[in-house]
Formats: sequence, C-alpha cells, structure tokens
Amino acid sequence: MNNAFHISKEELELIDKYLNNHLYGDELAAFEQRLLEDTIWKQKVEEVKLISLSIQEAGLEKKLDAFRQELTAPEIAPVKNITWKKWMVAAAVIILMAVSTLLVLRKPEHERLYSAYYKPDPGLPVVMGEEAKSNYTLYDGMIDYKEGNYNKAIEKWKSIGDTNEYTDTLNYYIGVAALSAGDMEQAVLYLNKASAKTHSSYRQKAMWYLALIYIKQDNKTAAEKLLKNIHDIPEAKTLLKLIAR
Repeated sequence: MNNAFHISKEELELIDKYLNNHLYGDELAAFEQRLLEDTIWKQKVEEVKLISLSIQEAGLEKKLDAFRQELTAPEIAPVKNITWKKWMVAAAVIILMAVSTLLVLRKPEHERLYSAYYKPDPGLPVVMGEEAKSNYTLYDGMIDYKEGNYNKAIEKWKSIGDTNEYTDTLNYYIGVAALSAGDMEQAVLYLNKASAKTHSSYRQKAMWYLALIYIKQDNKTAAEKLLKNIHDIPEAKTLLKLIAR
C-alpha cells in the first residue's frame, strides 16, 4: 500500500464491505459522503479496490495455469473424456466467477444506490372474517404477491379495477408488484396514479418507489423532484443528498 497513508484494520473492513455492496442505508450514505469530502479516504478506497482486483486476477491466473498444466502434462494412463469435460467446466466456472466479481465492483453508482435502498413493500396483512369475504379477490391477490407471484396478483387486482374502480390501494399495489416483477413501465404508470391524490395514504410511499425507479434509470432530475417532497420516509433526505451532487 501507499506509504503516504495508513489503512487500519477497521477501515479495511469497512472499505471491503463497500466494495462488495454490503453497506446499506445511512451507513452507505455516510461512506459515500466521506468519499466526496475526504480526498485521502477516496485514495484509500481506490487503492484497496486496485489491490482487490490484483488479488482476484492473480488467483484466476494461478487457477488457469494449473488448468493448462493439467491439460499439457504427459499422460501416464489413458484419460477418459469425462476428465476433459470436467476440467472444461471447472475452467468456465473460474472465469465466470472472476468476470462476475469484476462486474460487481464496476457497478454504476445509481445501480448501487437503487440496490441499497430498494426493499419490496411487505403488502397488506391478509385478514380473516367478513372483511376477507367482501374483499376476497384483493386478499387472494395479496397472498400471490407475498409468495412472489406478482403477475398473478396484478391480474387479480386489475379484475377488481376493471369491474369497479381503480382505488389508491389497487393502483399502489399493482405498481409495486410490477416493480418487483421488473416491469418498470407498468410500475411507473400505476405508481403515478397512486401518488396523484394529495391526501392519499399511499402518496408518499408511491413517490418513494417512483424515485427509486428513476434512480435505477439514472434519471436524477426526476428522482430529486420526488425526493424533495417526501417527508414521511427518513431515507428520502439521505438519498437526496447522495444524488444531488
């Protein structure tokens, strides 16, 4: 390491967590704010990142060298085809692991922020009794949502909206289900509807998920506009500071 500064064990552990995307929420925000304000800290992070990459590349090279030596070593006894196939699979796995690690380390900031702050909405509690009977399709869809069957949940909730009306509850949960399913376009459509009514109990949460979608899409302007108007979610203020730079 550079002799101009010393990296303590605690700092090394913290930097390692950051490089491996294991910092979340306020801890991540504080780390990245320090990167902006502390030049020495930024140099330490960059040096640890370079050393980490060098170690990974060296480890990969050693494994590939061993692989090549195994293939070129003189054969004492006939080698079955299965041995060759086994080594080919092993080499492919080694290369894939190395490439995956490098891709994680090079993940763009907006994607890291989205991953750090996005947590799926837990959904409504599934009730019993008369309320469940009168809103059977809503709660049946909620069970699908909680089990990860997002498209089935969306289909059931849309059937309610098409038959009666699209309430704030339906718009919001269709939106977050679409987001969990990876359908950003549909998520934006329904979350915008859920956030449109000023006095809706879902307005702030819908705006939060919309802001996260825009961050994932690297649309900082749209995300900032929403985050400035979110007052019920503490993380919104921290996230706003991180992207407004």
